[in-house]
Amino acid sequence: MIETVVIAVIRQAALLTKPQQEEFADKVAEALAALVKGTRSEIDNELLRHVGLPVAGKVLARLQALI
Repeated sequence: MIETVVIAVIRQAALLTKPQQEEFADKVAEALAALVKGTRSEIDNELLRHVGLPVAGKVLARLQALI
């Protein structure tokens, strides 16, 4: 199910202009930040900033190089 959602989001983002894509990226980041801040999980902000986000950035960069 998540695969279907991701594919739908990517297809919709492809229809946007570059400025709209930037705004979309900002909104997605804001939504994810609200989710992380609002959850009652064991997500540690420092761990997320210093490990999670850099690793995610590397994964995205490698993914971009592979496809």
